[in-house]
Amino acid sequence: MSKVNELRERYRTVHESSFNKLNDGDTTPTKKYLEYMLRLWVCAKGNRNFNALQLVKEVMKFNELLPYHENKDIYSADYNYFNSLVEKNNKAWEIKEDKTFNRNEHVDVIYEDDEVIFVSPKTHKGSVKYGSNTKWCTASKNSPQVFERYTKVGCIGYLIDKSDSKGKNHNKIAFYNSSSQPLSGIIDVYRQDDHLTYETQVVKNKWKPEKLAELMLRFRAYHMEKETINTTKLKVQRFIDVVKDINFDELHSNLQYLENRGKNDFKDIGDILNSFTVSLEKSAEKLGN
Repeated sequence: MSKVNELRERYRTVHESSFNKLNDGDTTPTKKYLEYMLRLWVCAKGNRNFNALQLVKEVMKFNELLPYHENKDIYSADYNYFNSLVEKNNKAWEIKEDKTFNRNEHVDVIYEDDEVIFVSPKTHKGSVKYGSNTKWCTASKNSPQVFERYTKVGCIGYLIDKSDSKGKNHNKIAFYNSSSQPLSGIIDVYRQDDHLTYETQVVKNKWKPEKLAELMLRFRAYHMEKETINTTKLKVQRFIDVVKDINFDELHSNLQYLENRGKNDFKDIGDILNSFTVSLEKSAEKLGN
């Protein structure tokens, strides 16, 4: 008798449709999780806060995150309840995210020394990591669209005290300039609980004023560089769009039409095109080097 048939016989009380969903959901070659799912399904009868598909999803998630689970035996008492499985999966996911996190990919480091790190998140993932243990909306796991909205129009900076020695709600401070004016734009400062705060309050909570002044200047300089890069990108993209739209066949056809009707307004077009071609060739050589 096959393993599946043996389990079908042993767990007769499980409705056939539910059994099939659990069986089909276990994609491992040996169906190593089927008995666990059946056992959990039966034990939770009458007080079940999950359906078959949700159970399959969490079990397969456990399998995917197996290298990051502290306890890799799903049949142990640690996983006797569905909520326990979900909790352990969430913890394993956080461990995976931490171990596979590439800092340079997700944040720009504005400043760092032995005491502090000051970053500007480039991605939602980076914002969540460095904004952990705060109530900042830009660092909410479930709201990537909020992060995108804020970064689209302004610049974010997270200042973090590595020793956690500052006052309440001041070990992490968020800076935000919502304008495209890095040097003169107003910078809003937020505590960990997402309440606006001020320089005087930050200093009262053990941040050195000289250090703050230096970091604020660094933030403005970083913001200015970011705006310059964005503006330059736009100029390059506009040029690319213009070049892509050039249709020489259409140009020739239009010139021919005008010439046939005695309209020779563009006699110098040849010189202009020759000059353009020379400039294009020189630019191509520079870009190729």
